Amino acid sequence: MEKYLVYGADESPWVNDTFKTGRYFNNKPFYTNGEYCFIYKGCQYGAKWALTDNHGGCPEYSTATDGNDIPPTGWFDDGNGDGSEDTMYVARMNSITLSTYSVMESPDDDGSITDTLIISFFAPTGGNTFTGNNGDDFVAGGKVTIANLPEGLTTGIIRISDTTSCLASPARLSSCVY
Repeated sequence: MEKYLVYGADESPWVNDTFKTGRYFNNKPFYTNGEYCFIYKGCQYGAKWALTDNHGGCPEYSTATDGNDIPPTGWFDDGNGDGSEDTMYVARMNSITLSTYSVMESPDDDGSITDTLIISFFAPTGGNTFTGNNGDDFVAGGKVTIANLPEGLTTGIIRISDTTSCLASPARLSSCVY
């Protein structure tokens, strides 16, 4: 069962909760916490997704972002997909998030990577966590295989906590604090 976590809603803090798959509405999944629900409106003049009460009243939040999944950001405190943007966030539970989507080569142009990439296991449920102990290198330990790297480039993934790991070149692995 898919679950989403709503957090950071300032205008309507009562919607900060866990939402589970219910049924379908407008050919998209309907997610509810029992009192409020995410529905896909698909309006051509504004709101695509809305967070409203289970009776279909005026939305607490809406977004003009289209798609098959509930968008993580871009939520507004009205029903038209615009207005004043709030700090509400939506995240799929048991999901992996990345601190960035790219890492850069060293300015020395020597093939080394000076960036690190933080990998977070967001809102784990059912006892799901990263295995092992803090400081374990998942690549060296055979838990993760990284392929298609340029010749000579190596990397590691260090477990920082139950829900966080860090990808870096061997020279930078010590910067992954655990």
